[in-house]
Amino acid sequence: MSPARGTAPPRRLQAPDHPLAGQLTFNYETMELAADEGLYLIVCGVAPGSRDAEALNLLASWSASASARTTSKN
Repeated sequence: MSPARGTAPPRRLQAPDHPLAGQLTFNYETMELAADEGLYLIVCGVAPGSRDAEALNLLASWSASASARTTSKN
């Protein structure tokens, strides 16, 4: 299956080491939007069940906890 017009094949990106989660690897796709020349949408994700997904879930839970604490103070 070939990519849709204006899209590139999925790529992998290794982000710098996160101080708590360590090395994370993301899959990403870049799609050119027809609305405006030079406008792109970049979609990032990780493989479900991977170490990267577990690390992101952990970071998200900490963020959600911090957000709940901030909200409850108001």
